[in-house]
Formats: sequence, C-alpha cells, structure tokens
Amino acid sequence: MTMFTILRWHRVWINLVVVCACVAYRPQPSHVVFIMVDDMGWNDVSFHGSDQIQTPNIDTLAYQGVILQQYYSEAICTPARSALLTGKYPMRIGMHGIPLLNAERRGIPLTERLLPAYLKDLGYSTHLVGKWHVGMSMEDYLPTFRGYDTHYGIRGGAVDYYTYNKIEQFGNGSLMFGLDLFDNEIPQDEEQRYIVDALTDRALKIINNHDISRPLFLHLTHNRWEMGYVGEIQLNDILIEE
Repeated sequence: MTMFTILRWHRVWINLVVVCACVAYRPQPSHVVFIMVDDMGWNDVSFHGSDQIQTPNIDTLAYQGVILQQYYSEAICTPARSALLTGKYPMRIGMHGIPLLNAERRGIPLTERLLPAYLKDLGYSTHLVGKWHVGMSMEDYLPTFRGYDTHYGIRGGAVDYYTYNKIEQFGNGSLMFGLDLFDNEIPQDEEQRYIVDALTDRALKIINNHDISRPLFLHLTHNRWEMGYVGEIQLNDILIEE
C-alpha cells in the first residue's frame, strides 16, 4: 500500500468519524416560556427606571437575559397576538384595528397555520395559559384546534378577576353577559380564585409536570394590565373598596 493510499483512507476515516459524530449529536431544542403582557408601558417596569412600580422578578429575568431596546409590537390585544402567532402584519389577515368582541364572528383565518402548530412538528409540547383573543365564535378558531395541546384561561379579551364574567355592550345598547374561563372545552364555573393566582398555578403545574424528554412551549398571557379592576381589591385578606 502506497503512502498516497494510506493518506486517502485516513482522510476517508476522519470524514466518516465527523459525519457519525454530527449525526449522533443532536442538541435538544430549548424549552420556551413566552410571557405576553398587554398594555404595559416602557416605564411600567423598574429596570427601566420606574420608581412607582417595583418589578423585581421581571427585573431579574431582564438582567439574566437579553434586553431588546428596539422591539416593536402592535399596541393592542388582537393585532399583537395575530402578528406573533402568524408572523404577518395583522392588516394582511384582517386582524387589525379594534380588538375582537367575544360575540364577534371573526378570528385568525383558518388558512393560516399558527406558531404552536409549527412547534408541534418539531416535537414540542404546546400549552396556552391565559388570554387567547384571536377568535372564539366557532370551535375551529379555538386554541386547541390551532396547535396548542391545552388551553386554560379566557377566550376573549378580559374578564372580572373573581367572577370571570365578561359583559359586552352593542351599538343598540343591548348587553351580552357570560362566563369566560375554560379548561380546554370545560367552563370553569366552580373556580373561585383570583384569576392571576389561577393562571400562575396552572403554568407552574405544567412546568413541574412536564416530561423533560420533550421540549416545552408554554405561552403565558395574564389578564392583568389589560383591564383595570372596578369594585373590591383583595390584598393580603384586606378588602379595599374602590
């Protein structure tokens, strides 16, 4: 065997080793917890300098991660969610302008494939906890029909923090009233907790019970910030009448 032949086989062997190593090593996709907040202004967090609102947990996430200084989003509910879930400008899919009413027969077009559906193709377990607000007038618009394995939360824009009721007024003055808190398809008419606690507890349960052999996508969208509370606020078992 000549020196040239030895070198050639040596090169082939190295290439085979590299290829095998690349095939054997497939890094596990990262777990993703995406917390979406409605109507929170730039100075509503203390890491941006607010001395009125202290946000130590959000500050910790910011300082241990990456703070995006030029991050642009739609300013209101339905358009912002539509952009996130589709990667398209809301006006391209008819989801711009005034946010959806619960009774409105509209949603992200069913021709659009949403972010959680693509993540499921990559092996992710997908969960939505909290607010949906991109279509609820028919079953096919609901989160578990658009790529999420589970949904615990509200289908519309906002609810009362303790009763989970939504009241909508139409142009003719008539009112539409009803419960808007669901565990997948099941109305949560026995739930009595403050909704922030209910949503947070469900998010923690999903994280703690998750099979870590699969990547997790948890989309957490709280009711807070979106809707001011009128009536009684319960703080450490003290009721404050507003």
